[in-house]
Amino acid sequence: MKKLKVLLILLLLLSSISCTKRKNISFSIGYNNEWENIVTNGQSANLNGFFQDLFIKIARDSNHNISLINTNNNDLLNGLKNHKYGSVLSNMQMYNFNLAKFDFSKNILDIGYVLIVEKDSSYKTIDDLFQKHIGYISDDALYDVLQKYEVFAEKYANIPNGFKDLEDNQIDAFLLPIIIARKYIEDNYYNTLKILKSPVSDEAIRIITLKNQNLKILKIIDFYIEKYKKNGELKKLIDKWSLN
Repeated sequence: MKKLKVLLILLLLLSSISCTKRKNISFSIGYNNEWENIVTNGQSANLNGFFQDLFIKIARDSNHNISLINTNNNDLLNGLKNHKYGSVLSNMQMYNFNLAKFDFSKNILDIGYVLIVEKDSSYKTIDDLFQKHIGYISDDALYDVLQKYEVFAEKYANIPNGFKDLEDNQIDAFLLPIIIARKYIEDNYYNTLKILKSPVSDEAIRIITLKNQNLKILKIIDFYIEKYKKNGELKKLIDKWSLN
């Protein structure tokens, strides 16, 4: 009788292990390792390293298999629609027409636009710059952002010229993508300029899936992104790859 009980317990354990294994899933994520539609100031390698480390960690912690598939940027969404992979890394905006076709994860890496001002400036948000002069580099996306506010948009051919005018009080602020802004301030302007904490846009890199498909992928990613934000692991990876 005891042997029978032991046998039953072993069978239950094996069944439990088998069920656990069946719960493990494999999924692929398409991306473009040149990040062609994201201005990165030569930091493509940093972004690649960050996401590779992140998904290796998620795969290890979740006991799921995750693979990254590099593809041409122009074919990225076509690969998703043709089921070459179940999800993609993208900075697609969460507009209503996109939300009708795709599901989005939580923000993984913020890449929106921020304002740079003088170090001793009292400005807190773009609303404080009503009818002030804000510089931007020759980029339609940056110009479109400024058109939403009542400010004077001043176009510059390059960032150093804009920052010089900012330091000389010729303009009141300068608008840049956050990754570029952090790099410039950290390397060359830490003592004279600063980045306002309040972003002007909420653009971010997220995981995207086709609408109502592969929701399990999003659930897994969201769980671990939220976990890593709370325990500081995400910040460590961002710092490691100089994306802070």
